[in-house]
Amino acid sequence: MYVLTGYPLNNKVTFSLPSDENFKKQDSLSWEVRYRFFHTEPDSTVMAVMAMQIVYNNDSVVSAIKKVVASGKESVGLKSDSLDIKEIRGFIYSPKRDTLEKGLLLLDSIVLMRYHHTNDTIPGIETEKEDIRESKILAGLLQPVDSFFPEIADIWVGDIRNIEIAELTCMNLFQHLPYAPAKSFQWIADEREYVQTCGFLTIARLLSQKGDMTERTSDEFLDQALCAVHSDKYHVRNAAILAIRKFVAHSEANAFLVCRLTEGWAESKREIEQALYNAVKEEVENLSEQTPLIE
Repeated sequence: MYVLTGYPLNNKVTFSLPSDENFKKQDSLSWEVRYRFFHTEPDSTVMAVMAMQIVYNNDSVVSAIKKVVASGKESVGLKSDSLDIKEIRGFIYSPKRDTLEKGLLLLDSIVLMRYHHTNDTIPGIETEKEDIRESKILAGLLQPVDSFFPEIADIWVGDIRNIEIAELTCMNLFQHLPYAPAKSFQWIADEREYVQTCGFLTIARLLSQKGDMTERTSDEFLDQALCAVHSDKYHVRNAAILAIRKFVAHSEANAFLVCRLTEGWAESKREIEQALYNAVKEEVENLSEQTPLIE
């Protein structure tokens, strides 16, 4: 749900959705949004502009645009050409009005749906899964962080059920939250697979941005991460290793600390411990080839 006031810092909603292998030539796209203007009668002076674009790999573009002047559900649609799709873009723009009352616009029930030109799966089933996937990706892209409270984040992360959505949501939303450091530490202590995975993925992105941790925080992180490396959950293990790699890459002090904790793992009988040792070694060599910490 979004509320636009019409003022410069709050007069639009935008999204950009990169293409992947699930996009096919000649796909049809439909973007639907429910609008609620805070005035009782239709008024042509109070309107929003809704637009969507398909950008192809050769940078050509097709667009659809609509003016919205009344409350209710509205949609724009596009059918792609035989070219490969590069990305999908869209925006809703509602400029400032004469009065605050007329300027308020509520947006909700936002859905982006894609329809394949030919159906090569069981009718309805795969298409529905694709639509749900894209709606979740779009929601993560559009969600404003200033109104995304910690309680909502807990509900959101608890609803994630696959690694692609986990990775994209951490990239597009979770890492930008003002409370991301504290919340990610709560999540890595959770027993649910994707909650824990999102915790480590978010920490990995925060480490790439800042990298700074207090000694106490570093100890807590490494304790949780090294335990997670031995988890029986595949995505948790991978996310924990990624976070450790980002921690090591930040400084030689961090690298030295992790090397001490994983000393002897090169000869471990556990394959995952050997994998972590090799990952750490690679990061150390990238960090400082002149003075390697692991021989």
